[in-house]
Amino acid sequence: HYRRPMEVYAQAQRSMEGSRQTVLREVEGEP
Repeated sequence: HYRRPMEVYAQAQRSMEGSRQTVLREVEGEP
């Protein structure tokens, strides 16, 4: 399935943000 560059960029941004939030939760000691 071909996606437009902006869609791919938005998906990457969401993935990065999700990873960042996961790291913050680990640092804060939350499950």
